[in-house]
Amino acid sequence: MTIINEKLRKEWDAERKIEHKFNRIINISTSKVLERVKDKKPAIFSNFHYGSIGINPKYLVIWYLFEKNDDLKEAEANGLVNELKKLTLLELKDNNYPENALDEIQIAFTSDEDIQKETNGNYYYYFK
Repeated sequence: MTIINEKLRKEWDAERKIEHKFNRIINISTSKVLERVKDKKPAIFSNFHYGSIGINPKYLVIWYLFEKNDDLKEAEANGLVNELKKLTLLELKDNNYPENALDEIQIAFTSDEDIQKETNGNYYYYFK
């Protein structure tokens, strides 16, 4: 193996370790958020995250999905969307996600209904 390849492999391994650590924090944090809002209406249909967090933790996007467009509208109107944002940031901070990244991460919302309508249910193309 060349010196350059060895260096790249070590960098890649280091990024994966960081990414694994941050993924664990994100999963714990979003699970706690969902537990805290489990009795609120409308219900969260699904959630997930992605991003190049191994490169920089600010490249995180967290999505909360509602089942219907009307559910999302209701969540915006009744304050649940804002509560989810606040709770997510609080839990990330409490679980030691890098605090300097919290102002730059994205917390976003959509509905499964919109995904079905826009991309025939293809989540990959919807979030691409």
